[in-house]
Order: sequence, then structure tokens, then C-alpha cells
Amino acid sequence: MLATFLFESIAALLVITKYRKSPKRTLIITLLFALAGFQIAEFMVCGGFGIKGVEWARFGYVSITLLPPLGYHLAHLIAGKKVGFSVKFAYATMIGFIAYYLLVTNGVQADSCRPNYSVFNVPQIAGWLYALYYYGWLLVAIFFCWQEIKKLSDKESRKIVRIVLSKLRFLEKIVPNESIIKIKALKWLLVGYLVFVVPTTFVNIINPNTIEGIPSIMCGFAVLLAVILLLKVSPLVLTRKK
Repeated sequence: MLATFLFESIAALLVITKYRKSPKRTLIITLLFALAGFQIAEFMVCGGFGIKGVEWARFGYVSITLLPPLGYHLAHLIAGKKVGFSVKFAYATMIGFIAYYLLVTNGVQADSCRPNYSVFNVPQIAGWLYALYYYGWLLVAIFFCWQEIKKLSDKESRKIVRIVLSKLRFLEKIVPNESIIKIKALKWLLVGYLVFVVPTTFVNIINPNTIEGIPSIMCGFAVLLAVILLLKVSPLVLTRKK
């Protein structure tokens, strides 16, 4: 957990130092720090630095609650789509859950420390609603990425056909344009979602006892998302500093 926290924090700092300011950079940095925030909350779930474990648990839940709307927003910016009602509604639901975890006394509890993952207890109804929020917006973002990739790919295919038919240039001379870059970035973001959603679901199916540790297990796999954001998405969508 501590090693993952350090990696994700360093990844965020690298994006800050390497790339120029932009809305996409801000979202990527925030995503990386949010992932790191949950890892340090896990590491401190039994208490540390004079802060009780339950307060660390609250901080951890706030951190991961940021992730679905931020990722969905980033997908819109990469695709060049206007931020509409769905993104704003995602943020509204995010604010609602953050307020709940910060203000409700028994909203979250630090239950136990395990060798491989931590367990944060929440009331059953709130837990189901949160799962609907979390998986719901992740699935919406995955579908959005897939849909935009298909639209952009179809657009590029038609463009290439027009170029060939008009004999303007040979195929090998066609250079990657903005649409192709968008397709690549969206594909990597889609992979980034799948590499932590699919393994977590698989683990839960094999061993239902791990369901109580879903946030911890999911964010363990989410380090792969951090790698993809740093090494694949950022170079494609951000502009390097001189």
C-alpha cells in the first residue's frame, strides 16, 4: 500500500513537471492523487499521525469517490465532446456521497486490517447505493469510450477512403491526425478502466468473502490505471513543457 501510494504520488508529480497546464492535465493529476490518497488511507487504517483509523477511512472513501466522475470527464475532454448534463450529474452524485462520508457519524468505519487489503464498513443500504454509484459511472464511462472510439474510427475510415479515391496521396504518406490520437487515448483509457474493474469482479466471484474489501482490492488493481495514465494517456493528450 505504501509503495503504491509513493508510485501514484510520484506519477502525479511527473505529470505536473513534464506537461503544460490544461484541463486534461488537471484531471489526470487529480485522478493520480485520488488513487494515492486511498492507498495512504489504507496504510493508516489502524490509525497514525495522531489521526484515528476511522478518519483515515473517511479520507479514503472521499478519495475513491472522486474517481468515476473525474474519469468520465476526462473521457469527454479527450474525445473533444462538450461536458453536458451526464458529467454534471456525475459530479452532483459525487458531492452527495462525499458529504455523506464526511458528515454522517456512522457513514464509514475502519473495521479491520488484513495482510492484503483493508475492510471499511459502511451501512448496508449506503453500501449498495455506493456500489451502484461507483460501478454505474464506471460502466457509463466505459460505454462512452467505446462509443466515441467507434464514431472516430468510422470517421477516419471514411476519410481514408476519400483520400484513396481522390488519389491525393499514397496511404503510407498519411500521417496520424487529431482523430487518430483521440482514438488511441480513448482506447488506453478504456483499457485502464477494464484492468481494475474486470480483475476485481473476477476475484469477488471466485471468493465472495472478498466483497467486503472491494474498495481496497479494486484500488490495488487500479495501480495499473495509474501506469496507463502516466505512460500512455498523458503523452498522447498533453503537451510537454519546453
